[in-house]
Amino acid sequence: MDCSGNVFVEKNIREIDASSDVKVRVLGTVVSKVDNSIFVDDGTGTVQVAVSQDMALNVSESQLVRVFGRLRLSGDGFDLYGEIVQNMSKLNLKQYGVVMGYYNEMD
Repeated sequence: MDCSGNVFVEKNIREIDASSDVKVRVLGTVVSKVDNSIFVDDGTGTVQVAVSQDMALNVSESQLVRVFGRLRLSGDGFDLYGEIVQNMSKLNLKQYGVVMGYYNEMD
């Protein structure tokens, strides 16, 4: 059974390919909030993420988050529909970088 359509692929924002990616997860900092959208920057780019009102209330600017989202094409590129926004403010970014380095070597 192929479950690949159910997987959120870890991506840097600049690596997201609107022509082929469907579900992605990005780790970044909330740089602003407008209504039911948050703007997340991961150091490679910024993406707008549409979220529910409840999710928007639980996210603050400068907060580190991981977004699990579906790509939505828009006039000037794409944005994400956030299915899950996870608070990652307690994440040790240095250790995370080490682990991800090992993980990427295995690919």
